[in-house]
Amino acid sequence: MRALHGVMVASMLLSVAVQYNDPDPLPWVAWYGAAAGVGVLALRRPVDRRLPLLVAATGALSAIRIALHTQLDVPLFTALADWHMHSGGSEEAREIGGLMFASLWMAALARWPSSASPPA
Repeated sequence: MRALHGVMVASMLLSVAVQYNDPDPLPWVAWYGAAAGVGVLALRRPVDRRLPLLVAATGALSAIRIALHTQLDVPLFTALADWHMHSGGSEEAREIGGLMFASLWMAALARWPSSASPPA
């Protein structure tokens, strides 16, 4: 399980790295960076459950906000799975997917007892 946790930290750091060509990189770098930071802290020592819950909540609420203001011109699965950018909503669909993926991981971190590090 610890290896999976390390993979998740690495994926958040990769998410930070790929923001270089985004039109609005700073909020994404900050959010994915916060998720990576909480993950690194959790690998080293127990963290207060409120910290990953805060990151999870901001990610989930941001995903909902984006979803409410987005109209897809292709099915959601196509927008998430296809390497090509489609005209309407592809970027937003990927943003929602990334936010939800990381938010679920943060919620899982919050479920672990605060007195123990993630399972080895």
